[in-house]
This record gives sequence, C-alpha cells and structure tokens, in this order.
Amino acid sequence: MLHLPNLSSNDWRFNVLLEEPANIGSPAEPGTRCARAHRSEIVLEIVDTWDQFENLRDDWDRLIAAAGAGPQVFQKHSWIWHWWRTFLGPAQRPAIVTGRRYEQLVLVVPLVAESRFGVRTLSFMGDPVSQYSDIVCDREAVSSADVLAGLTLAARAVGADLLDARRVREDGALSALLQGEGARVTDVQIAPAMNFSDIDSLADIDGRFSGRMRRNRRKKRNRLLEAGEVSFRIVGEGAEALEIVERALELKTGWLAHHGIVSKAFADARFGDFWRSVAGVGDHAVGLTASVLELDDQPIAIELGLRHKSVHCAHVGAFDIAFENLSPGTAQMDALFEACIADGIESYDMLAPADSYKQRLADQFVQVRDFVLPLSAKGRACDLLRLTEGRIIAKAAMNGLPPSLRKLVKSALGV
Repeated sequence: MLHLPNLSSNDWRFNVLLEEPANIGSPAEPGTRCARAHRSEIVLEIVDTWDQFENLRDDWDRLIAAAGAGPQVFQKHSWIWHWWRTFLGPAQRPAIVTGRRYEQLVLVVPLVAESRFGVRTLSFMGDPVSQYSDIVCDREAVSSADVLAGLTLAARAVGADLLDARRVREDGALSALLQGEGARVTDVQIAPAMNFSDIDSLADIDGRFSGRMRRNRRKKRNRLLEAGEVSFRIVGEGAEALEIVERALELKTGWLAHHGIVSKAFADARFGDFWRSVAGVGDHAVGLTASVLELDDQPIAIELGLRHKSVHCAHVGAFDIAFENLSPGTAQMDALFEACIADGIESYDMLAPADSYKQRLADQFVQVRDFVLPLSAKGRACDLLRLTEGRIIAKAAMNGLPPSLRKLVKSALGV
C-alpha cells in the first residue's frame, strides 16, 4: 500500500499553497485546484477540467517532444484529447497531475478516477485504446519522490482507494516506481518488436523464416498477384483516412464475428468513435499511419498504426475474411515493412500480446505488466480479495472456449 506522506511533513518539505479539503477521503469539486503543493522547486497541481486540459497543450507537447520516448505516443496530448472527447463518461473524473519547476512543465501523470464496486479507483487515461500506460517527465528534473507526491495529491483530490495501472512497460519510469512501492502485479504480457537498424530490405526479414516458410510466403504472394491488381498506400489524418478507418472497423468486426472472438473494446461504440475522431480531426494529429493493401482498388487488408519518434506502433490490424487463403494481412505487413525501412523507422512495435506470428518476426521483447497499488485501507481490502482480476479471468475463460461455443455466448450476451 502506498503510504501517503503528510503534506506538512518536513521530510517532504511540503508547503500547502491552497487550502486542502477538510475530509481527505471525499473528492473535491472539479476546477477548485484544492490539491496543490510544492516540494522544493517543483509545483504540483491537479488538472480536472476541459479548459485546464486544453490550456496545457503547448507545454505538454514541448515536454513530450523533449523527453518522451517513441512508445509514449499514447501519452501525447492529442491522443488524450481524442480519448477525452469520445470515452470520458459522466461517472469518471479527470485527475491529471502536472509538475512544474521554475514554471516549466516537467511532469504529466494522466489519471482518471472512477468508482467500481464502491471502491474509488485511479487509472491511466486511454483505456481501452492506449496500449501502454506511463508518465511523461523530464528525468533530469523529476525524482521518484516527486511522482509519488503527485500520486498523493491525485489520491487526495478524488478520494482514491486504489491505483490500477495497466500495460506498463518494464523499461519505463513508471514500472520501476510502482515496483519500488510494492505494487502487486496482476498480469504479465510480452510486447514484441522488430529492430530495423540492421535491416536493409524485405529479404533480410524473409531470412528469419525457415526455408519451408519462405517458400509458402512466396507462393501466397504469387497467388495474391494472380488474383488481380495489387497496390499499397499509406495515409495520414484526413478525409481519406476516415474512409479507411470505417473500412478497417468493418473488416475487424467481421473477422471477430467469424471466429467468435469477444472483444470488449470493439463491442463499445466509443471505440469506433475514437478512431473516427483520430482520423478526421487533423489539427489534433496523433501520428496516424493507416497502411492499406488493395486488390483491384478495394481495401482487403488495413493496419491502423501510429508513428512517434522513429517508432511505429501497429495498433489495429484487419483483413477481408473472404481473401483469408491469400494471406492479405501478411502481404500488407511486408509492404509496410519496406515503407518503414525507407522512412527511417527504427522500431516496429507489435504491442502485446505476443502472438505466434509476432514472435516469428520479432527480435526485441519487452514485458508489459498490470499493477495494482492500494492507496487506502479500503483499497487494501479490495486488493486482498483480488477484485481487480475479474476482467482477466473472464476474458481467459471466454477465449478458452471452442469457437462455436464462443459465438453462442456472444449472441446470448449481445456482444
């Protein structure tokens, strides 16, 4: 359990700048900025209104440009902007921690609060579309103590009992911090990636496969070429991307239904709304890279990817189930690999989980963990009862069923 420091503690050298709520366990009204303090030279505040968030854009962009890593595309202001517009519900309350040193933004912790089964939980903004949770910080200007102080302020501002941090990369600052505080790991996955620094062409990638697999790949490429005119293109944000997003969502939904796979994200109408927002609102670009393989001018395989700082994140992949025997998804990926090499992309992040086809391609692997950190006695009790693992157990049980039975269950549940 995180031991929240007393804001007046000499060890933390806190000076309360604005009055704190009398009842720490009760959330304050949005916009009151009640949770504000400074430690040494850092000033921590809670941003919980749309206007405050909008006003952060320029400073946030400068911070992530200077200090953010490639996989932190999911912590960009523009990404959170689209998520806020499409996913944030009335039962949720933003609690973004900002830290400034000499008025310069050096820390952002994008949190949101929500009550689940009577337990007030803090989680990272972006679920279910963000594939990694993280903080954005200038590591030269921010210490672990500063981040813990920010979590303290957020917990007090909203009366939080539990921190639920999903998909935290082991190579990020957040992972070391949570482990240092004794956070419990509730799930572990692997995110595979390809390092393009030593790859000059698609032939180098083909070399990773066995002779039999290479022959099979060539055979399917030839069959696809014989089926009609094959073309490939990459599109960024704009009207054309909006059409591609619609087609990708249609293809993915059809594939999920065909295989009887349950996807909570795709079952939520907001998932589609989010991607439409990303594609269509060009003045809040996230680095969308929609790559499309077409057969006779008809899209048959699409990847909705994201590019940030020479890293390409492969987010949503979809192909036309009618052409499954031609492996259009493989052909689309091969064409995208060539484009990434030509564009100077250093890493192709396939994201968790580590499916078998990803493992055949990857040469880099990063652990991605889910953490739970109690913030109160109630949160500790919730953690002891393992209430946060319900979603993991349910998903594993569902996907472990035969496809025919999964379809029956999906139909009965209406998902």
